[in-house]
Amino acid sequence: MKNFRWIAILLSIMFLIACNETEAGEGKGSYPDNWKKIEREAFSLYSPDTLVADSSGMMGTSLILFGKPDTLSRLPFRTNINIIVQDLKGMNFSFEDYLKLTEEQIKALFKDGVMEKTEKFTRDGKPWAKLEYTGTTADYKLAFLQYITLIDEKAYLFTLTASPEYFSSWKKLTEKIVNSVQIK
Repeated sequence: MKNFRWIAILLSIMFLIACNETEAGEGKGSYPDNWKKIEREAFSLYSPDTLVADSSGMMGTSLILFGKPDTLSRLPFRTNINIIVQDLKGMNFSFEDYLKLTEEQIKALFKDGVMEKTEKFTRDGKPWAKLEYTGTTADYKLAFLQYITLIDEKAYLFTLTASPEYFSSWKKLTEKIVNSVQIK
């Protein structure tokens, strides 16, 4: 129950964070010159320099990448990709247990929460999952793309939060950003 509250709070925070305006490279490998490397204690990733990076730690996030204000949407909202690193030391979660808990919480947390797709895969020998879901929070319909992995008793959650009108255009960008992630 304690874990459910923690995850429920984190998922709610994604929406709240996206309603806040925040202002804030180098290209490498297969990333264009306008992509910059962002280093954090637990991970690094590449991101287009058109996204605004907020590393204030607001509401438990390690990093939030904001897009421009959504002009097509009627929501007071900015599409964002947020990254949360959750310490699970001593909780004895397996990847499967954590994934199942996350899926259950998504369905329970959101009004009209629907798990559209869950895809498991392995990257660098570690289990990952890609979840697509929709839900209503604060009377706003949102779409989510979430990547989850569990490494050394830490959960890494990379979550795109977007209005449905913007979801498909942001999905490929999010996938490219997540593919650049290096867990330290």
